[in-house]
Amino acid sequence: MNYRSTDAQGVKSYEVLCADGGYGPQILRVLTPTNPAARVTHNFVIVLPVQSGQQDTFGDGLTTLRALGAQNQYNLTIIEPSFAIGPRYADNPNDPNLHYESLMTQELVPWIKQHLSTSGSEQIWLIGFSKSGIGGQDLILMHPDLFTWPQAGTCRRTCRHLTSSAATRRAITGPMPTSRPTTASQQPSWMFTKSRS
Repeated sequence: MNYRSTDAQGVKSYEVLCADGGYGPQILRVLTPTNPAARVTHNFVIVLPVQSGQQDTFGDGLTTLRALGAQNQYNLTIIEPSFAIGPRYADNPNDPNLHYESLMTQELVPWIKQHLSTSGSEQIWLIGFSKSGIGGQDLILMHPDLFTWPQAGTCRRTCRHLTSSAATRRAITGPMPTSRPTTASQQPSWMFTKSRS
């Protein structure tokens, strides 16, 4: 991964080129906290996009989290990968260049831990909307040793822009976990799957 630039909002862009990641280079965006809340443990949240490339027809998850101040309020480093095709977060058995589960677990997570850790004990959370919400659930079921919590928002008919979704805002403004809950009653309020009619 090669650093490219930092935009006016402090979001760093990296160019990613790897065998599992599809055809041609993709962009990885990273937003780190600049003024984290006191006594809040640093963690990572990976924003799982719904569409390929830098498309934002259904909104931009990293931009939504940044606008809410989540990076500082919850001391989060926010990471959003991009993909050559609409991601399914699985390895395509017919195309070795589209192994997105392997990319997430064998390329992205080790890179995050090596280059973005501040304590070495950070948890890695996943947040997704619609298809990427289901993808996040699949990833944590397949790799509970890597990912701590998925947060998924889904819809039945039409998906509004992520930035205008009250469900998405509720998902991120509730308390985030500081450790893995051991009982259902300890699950944070932002953990839900919401269906809209």
